[in-house]
Amino acid sequence: LARCVFPVVPDEAIVGRETLVDEVIGRLGRQRPATPLLVGASGVGRTSLLSALAVRLNQSDYSGPLAGRQLLRVCAESVVAAQRSATLRDLARTLDNRSDVDMPIVAIDDLEVVAALGGDVADRDMLGVIRALVGNERIPLLLIVGSQYQSRLAVYDTELTRQLVPVPVPILDQDTLLTIARKRAGQLAAYHSVDLPENIVELATAPLRANANRVHPAMMLERLDAACARAAIRAGRQVTKRDLDLGEEGVDSVGLDVDELSERLGKHVLGQDQAI
Repeated sequence: LARCVFPVVPDEAIVGRETLVDEVIGRLGRQRPATPLLVGASGVGRTSLLSALAVRLNQSDYSGPLAGRQLLRVCAESVVAAQRSATLRDLARTLDNRSDVDMPIVAIDDLEVVAALGGDVADRDMLGVIRALVGNERIPLLLIVGSQYQSRLAVYDTELTRQLVPVPVPILDQDTLLTIARKRAGQLAAYHSVDLPENIVELATAPLRANANRVHPAMMLERLDAACARAAIRAGRQVTKRDLDLGEEGVDSVGLDVDELSERLGKHVLGQDQAI
């Protein structure tokens, strides 16, 4: 279980999710909990929402439902690499031995991977185990799934779908992403002992690809962390645009002389003039 289930680390840098956190706690904190199904597109920050939820639960001035509860995340890839449904059965047995006061909140991430919703045939045994977990009112449970797989879940397991309450996870706007980046920037600069200029922080919020309209919050922060680590190696210790992995969006366009390129290729690739 230790290889598949991990405590969620609170992250105060994740902002803009206060309303969602309120809704999730409101669902889980009932006498008869309603299981939220967090639904969102890839890159919207579904998993990072858990870090914002962990912050609320552990705030010293918060005394609402589920205050102080530990939040555990079931990692989809680790479950698939292990014994699949047997892993969740072990988790259920372990939690049954916990008292209600010590019962953690359990988040099953990437349900589409855990239950193989993207394949021709879903893992119905796994769906059965998840359905049993949802039916256990002692365990506060939330599920996370990609929006494109929500309809597949309804097809494969109608009974499970009826027990879930969909909670849409909207895209964070650019201003919120920039606020998140700024909150983390000071921590990263101090950790790596580098100078992290404001314009570099703003560049880090750019989409990863030229055709993308958003950046994944967690990947944005990882990009900043990696950039600071690169800068720390150099004598100047200042983060520059070159340190950021900006993808296609951040790459300056370079003009090419087609005729010159064709001539140079022709000297090295013989007999392929038409292809060149």
